[in-house]
Amino acid sequence: MLKVITTSTLEWPTFQKAYATTANTTSNPPRRRAGKSLMDLPPELRMQIYEKLLSHPRCQNTQILRVCRTIYWEARSALFKRGIDFESQSDLYAWLQRVDQGHLSYVTGLGIRLQDVSGDDLFASLSDRIQQAKMTTSSSKHKQPSLYSREIERLRPTLALFYNVKEFKIYKPRSNEIPPDSEMYEGVLHKINNLFPKLERLSLYIDKIPMSSVARIRTLKSLCFTGFSVASPEELAAALQRIPHFEAIELHGPPTRLGCSQRHSHRRKKVVQTMTPSVLKAIPPLKSYTIFEDKDSDRDGPVFLNSKLWRTLRDYHGSLKTLRIQTDVSMASEGRSAFRDLLRSSSLRELAVCWSSHEDGVKDVGALPKSLRVLELSISHREKEARKVAEALISRRKDLRRLSELTLKVNWARCGPSKHLAVESSMAAIIPHLREAGFRASWTYWVPGRIVQC
Repeated sequence: MLKVITTSTLEWPTFQKAYATTANTTSNPPRRRAGKSLMDLPPELRMQIYEKLLSHPRCQNTQILRVCRTIYWEARSALFKRGIDFESQSDLYAWLQRVDQGHLSYVTGLGIRLQDVSGDDLFASLSDRIQQAKMTTSSSKHKQPSLYSREIERLRPTLALFYNVKEFKIYKPRSNEIPPDSEMYEGVLHKINNLFPKLERLSLYIDKIPMSSVARIRTLKSLCFTGFSVASPEELAAALQRIPHFEAIELHGPPTRLGCSQRHSHRRKKVVQTMTPSVLKAIPPLKSYTIFEDKDSDRDGPVFLNSKLWRTLRDYHGSLKTLRIQTDVSMASEGRSAFRDLLRSSSLRELAVCWSSHEDGVKDVGALPKSLRVLELSISHREKEARKVAEALISRRKDLRRLSELTLKVNWARCGPSKHLAVESSMAAIIPHLREAGFRASWTYWVPGRIVQC
């Protein structure tokens, strides 16, 4: 989880009074350097520089905020725009006590890992709990709110302070933590449209939740989830149909320990595969579709990547512009053939394909659409097979004249530490040939779930 960096932790540089007096009384003030400084640039260009320096979540270039007051006031918005993640709601409450809440309007990305609640968090003292017990009798018709209800009542107005958030993420609990009851997730998502009126992207890395709340987010454009939930495919399709500008789906699944989730049902509802080809047939055409599929120990083949998916995308989503696939699951020959049929008939502009099987890499290159502009393609760590793919790309250069950015990716785990030098040597020979052909080519290592930049 990213460490939260706030402007409240930054201190202004102090200057001694004697220095100021000397500087004002000197007879020969220092001459200004020739040329333009940062403050001589137009404000629009300065903002672009600040965003490049500060907007990336892993960037630590916060020293620029210490230069002067002008830069501090101009660049502080870029600092908060890079997104803020919290390990728990307790971390969120503590952070809000330290930061100037006037800066919260700049926050556009927010993520939180919800933790289970305890009585100590909600009752200030033992006397409060005793008083609560006295007020509640067995004959009372008024039902006292649960611990989760109380925590939700505290969490909702806190989240509402981030009213300009466009991307909201709920992370799954860590393996050594007790997950909160589904009532907590449902309470947060129930009125999420009121909490974040400008929300465009929602990421849910949990599966024991209904999907009915998604329909209330009228501004939603992209949904990222595990592909599994307690909702049926029909319920998900009905929810997505009600969103006017919905255009992108991203799957990170299947969820771990799926068999255990199936055995322990949630309120008599089992966790099922919610994202199916039938949903794709029912919803409006998408512009972007992404699948990060991990290997499921309970199944032999892929869960999402099959011939039915590729045919459905081909027949019902001709407007697709971006397709991203990353998996270590082997796909059957029928599914690979259907995937190439999709490529030939599509008008994709961006394609990213990373999978463990590279036997048909040359055939995949032959099916690439002419409209392609950005390509990320996994290749074998063996030099002979990698050269074949590179030669196939060069032979299609006239057809792929719009393709400007090309990235070849080698599976880090497949090549092994002993072969890294050989891989780097072969890539050093292949990449220049691709650049000579007119491609802006580069290469990286990749492993399922993350990218290791070369």
